Amino acid sequence: MSLLLLSGSAFGARCGDGISDPLAGEQCDDGNTIDGDGCSSSCQIESMCGDGVVDMAIGEACDDGNTIDGDGCSSSCQVEPICGDGIVDMDIGEACDDGNTIDGDGCSSSCQVEPMCGDGVVDEGEACDDGNNINGDGCSASCTIEAYCGDGVLDVGEACDDGNNVDGDGCSSECGIEPFCGDGNLDPGEQCDDGNNDNGDGCSALCEAEVDGGDGCTPGYWKQNHHFGAWNLYSPDTLFGDVFEDAFPDQTLLDVLSQGGGKLYALGRHTVAALLNAASTDVNYGHTPESIIDTFNAIYPGSKDDYEALKDEFEDDNERGCPLNAGSLGDGESRGRSDERGQRNAGIGNGNGNRRGRPPN
Repeated sequence: MSLLLLSGSAFGARCGDGISDPLAGEQCDDGNTIDGDGCSSSCQIESMCGDGVVDMAIGEACDDGNTIDGDGCSSSCQVEPICGDGIVDMDIGEACDDGNTIDGDGCSSSCQVEPMCGDGVVDEGEACDDGNNINGDGCSASCTIEAYCGDGVLDVGEACDDGNNVDGDGCSSECGIEPFCGDGNLDPGEQCDDGNNDNGDGCSALCEAEVDGGDGCTPGYWKQNHHFGAWNLYSPDTLFGDVFEDAFPDQTLLDVLSQGGGKLYALGRHTVAALLNAASTDVNYGHTPESIIDTFNAIYPGSKDDYEALKDEFEDDNERGCPLNAGSLGDGESRGRSDERGQRNAGIGNGNGNRRGRPPN
C-alpha cells in the first residue's frame, strides 16, 4: 500500500492537474497547459500584463497591477492619456489638464474649464471680475466690488471723490481737496478769490483782479528805440523763445514787435506788448507778466481762431491808452482806445501753470 502511494506521488504528477508539484519542477499549475495566462504550458511562471511588473520583453509600457482600461495604464499595459497627466488631450474630451484631478482650481477633476474669480468673466456669485486677483483696484481678489478713489462715491478716508483720478480739478488723484480758483481761499498765484468763477465782479474767473479802465501801450509804442528805456524786466534783445513757447525761433522780443502780418504774427506783436505793459511799474495794466506768459503758452500751438481771439483780447488791453509819453506812438499805431472799452480778462491766465519765461528777479 505504501509503495503504491509513493509511486503515485513520484510518477503520477503532471503539469495541468491544478496541483503545483515542485518535486516535478513545477513553479505553478493553473489547471491547464495554455501559455500566456501567467502559468505556461510547462507550469512555469510567465510575465503578464496586470502582474504589477513592467516587462518590456513582452511589450509592456506600463503595468499597474490590473487590466482595467481608463486608469492611465490600459488592459494591455500600454500608457493611456488620462485627466490629470498634465497634457490636454482633446481626443478624450479634455478642455484643460492642470496635472491634478482637484476641483475648484480652474480645471475640474474631469479636465473641464471651471469658472473662477479672476478669469475676466462675471460668473454667477461674482459682483465683478476684472481678470486678476488683486485687491485695491475696484474689484477684490474675491470678485466683490471695492470702494476706491475715483468711483464718484465719498467713502471713509476720502475728503472728496469727483469720479476721476485727475489732479488739478479741485479733488486730487488721491481724493484729497485741492486749492482751486473759486474756493474762496487766496492761494499762491491768485490775485484774488471771491468764491466763484464769474467775470465782471472784481475778481475774474481766473482769480485775477479785474481793472475798470486801466492803461495799455501799443506794440507801436514799445518798438520805438527811444522808448526802450521804458522796458522793465526784459530787453529788446531778449529772445522770444526764452520767455514764451518758441513760436518765433531765433527772434527777439523787438523782432516780434516789429514784424508784419496777421494771425500768429499779429498775436505775437500784441503778446509782447502785453508782456511789457504787465512788467511796467508805470502802466496800470491789471495783469502780471506770468499771466501773459501762461495765457500765450496755453494756446500755442493752436488754431488760427485761437490766435485771433487772444490777439483781439490783448489788442483791446494794449489800446486803452498809454501813460508813457503817449504822444510818440509811431508806425501808424493808434494812440489807444478810451478807457470806457474796459478790460477783457476772461482768457488771461492766473500764472499758476508750469510755464516758461518767468520774469527775472
